[in-house]
Amino acid sequence: MKKTFKTLALISALALSMTACSPKTPVTTEPEEDIVVTTVETTLPEVTTTAVTTTETTTTPEITTTEATTTPVITTAVPETTTTVPETTTVVTTITAPVTTTTVVTTPARPVGYDAQLTQEWIDATNAERRRLGVPELKMDKTLTECAAIRAKEMCENCYVEHQRPNGADWDTVLPNNYFWMTCGEIAARTRNPSNGAKIYQQYANSPAHYQGMTSAEFSRAGAYTYCDSQGRVYSCMIFTD
Repeated sequence: MKKTFKTLALISALALSMTACSPKTPVTTEPEEDIVVTTVETTLPEVTTTAVTTTETTTTPEITTTEATTTPVITTAVPETTTTVPETTTVVTTITAPVTTTTVVTTPARPVGYDAQLTQEWIDATNAERRRLGVPELKMDKTLTECAAIRAKEMCENCYVEHQRPNGADWDTVLPNNYFWMTCGEIAARTRNPSNGAKIYQQYANSPAHYQGMTSAEFSRAGAYTYCDSQGRVYSCMIFTD
């Protein structure tokens, strides 16, 4: 009796003066000289009596009074003024608006269709985890790979992720009637612009059900496929059998 393992990943990948004056020297005025009056008495022999008029001659010597005017020499000592201009240090603060650098990381557009490198990196990451767990690696099967390709393409073309096919049939109807299997399983997801296959693996590994499918010891064969649409979304599908 066949049993089917079904899981689905609906995961889509964004402060700012003083003037010194000498006192005036007092004016020195020499004192006026005394006026000397000389009186001469002349006695003539009284021969002839002649009235002698004695003229008192007062000789006033010309006294030149010189008022010694001492004009003081006023020496205004203007102190030598040395103006020292202090050295001024001017600090100019320039406020610059913060520069906002916007880095746009552009992921090169993937060609529409199958991406072999992305697929292989996903397979390698899956088998590395199986080895870590001590589970045998998955062997890539040609028939299962073709079936995974059909499923990835039809989901991409119809922009959906389901375990049903576009016509409503179950996913396992993609397997040929003559392909023998006892247990099978499918995982599918859509990832926006994955940088590498390890990103796809991690997306599945974050879901317990999908992680179980990729690492189950019940599965020994698998087929994997990735298909990119025109918007950079990658549809991936992996189908397992015993």
